[in-house]
Amino acid sequence: MNSIFISKWTIVALLAVLPALQACETGISVPPVPATFNEVLNNNVNGIRTARRVIADGPNWQSYNHSDELDDNWCADLAVAPDGKLRYLAFIHEAPGGNWLLSIRTGLGSQTWSTTFSGVAVPEIVDSEGFAVSSCVRVRFRHLKDDLYGIVWINNGLLSNAVFDASKSPPADLVLGDVAAFPAFDEPLPGGGHVSARQLSLVWFNDRVNLVWSKADRTQIKTKTATLGASGIAFGPGASFTRIEHNELSDVIVHDGALYVAAKIGGTMRLFSTSTGGTNWQEVASCAAPSSNLTGRLLYADPAGDKRVAQSASGIFWQLNFADCSTSAFPLMLTHGDVTYHPGD
Repeated sequence: MNSIFISKWTIVALLAVLPALQACETGISVPPVPATFNEVLNNNVNGIRTARRVIADGPNWQSYNHSDELDDNWCADLAVAPDGKLRYLAFIHEAPGGNWLLSIRTGLGSQTWSTTFSGVAVPEIVDSEGFAVSSCVRVRFRHLKDDLYGIVWINNGLLSNAVFDASKSPPADLVLGDVAAFPAFDEPLPGGGHVSARQLSLVWFNDRVNLVWSKADRTQIKTKTATLGASGIAFGPGASFTRIEHNELSDVIVHDGALYVAAKIGGTMRLFSTSTGGTNWQEVASCAAPSSNLTGRLLYADPAGDKRVAQSASGIFWQLNFADCSTSAFPLMLTHGDVTYHPGD
């Protein structure tokens, strides 16, 4: 475990100390971190692949294939540090001997990743019938506040969580929280199965953790709040909701003191907002949908404050600007990845 500590802090030192020394010697300020798109693709054949695209550099993506270190069956999610310099990959996997682990890998840019992992043991992953899962275990992983990151996943219809503290060394950097006995996550999905973690969004808002998801029958946007502490994320009882029937739902973002989410309803893309933390979602914009599907769950606010959502049609990707309903090409490299946006400095 000590090797990941060295690797992580070696990366931090190279990023934080060397540019500062160069700036002192030359009198030149450190360049700002540019805005980027970051993507993670989970594929049973190719394993896990991560990519990043610096917006200023145009449509070019830089990618890295993690299949040499990770089991092809396990899904992952990517979180980006607030300053945009480090990226962290979280995933659940079955280790040799049958133990289940939640692991974090630290990365710099697109190609440089630590060779060891920070991890914590988690309960065996089972389905709703109690059988061990042999396919993808989906986690949602997002920065919350300061050096703290939240991780959530569904196991046997129950909500599990962990907190990753990037400022600490293992084993104190990864804390497993209590399982939330919340039966709403045990509701069946159309066509079989149960609520998937792909439907969850995790954000920090109003000094609380906010978990937002779509009800299985797609008639409600639901929110559950929690406190953040030394023992993980503590979810309270119950959840709030607003009845909004929809076809697809984006990830939730925080902008200008409010939560925003995009929903495809019929042939229209609609933008909803709430400043009360999950209740009373109100429509603030709507535009004709340029395609039939919502892909990547990407919703973001650009430097001008305009809200944009990504869509695809027959492999052609678009971004829709809710400010004026204009669309433009959005060159994604991977067709099934989850994409997040980092605004840069």
